Amino acid sequence: MARDQRRDLRLAGAAVGAGAAMPGANAKVEGALIEETPVGSSNGRLILGPDGFFDEVPFDPDRLDLYIDSFGIRTELGAEAADAGDAA
Repeated sequence: MARDQRRDLRLAGAAVGAGAAMPGANAKVEGALIEETPVGSSNGRLILGPDGFFDEVPFDPDRLDLYIDSFGIRTELGAEAADAGDAA
């Protein structure tokens, strides 16, 4: 995983070196944009397009628990596992 992160940083560095506009933030809530949205960038103008997921549930990397809990099957399995643990 660390190797992939270093590769991503090298690619971002190469993009900036080529004059590409890079977003000012390195993380955002995925699936929250429903229309084109201008964002702060390293240079120039950068517009992020709609980014909805196939499941139409926003994904916040800082709140992974909310995304996982949005899937009913996960919630039900979690409840069943908790009930089984209580019975033991």
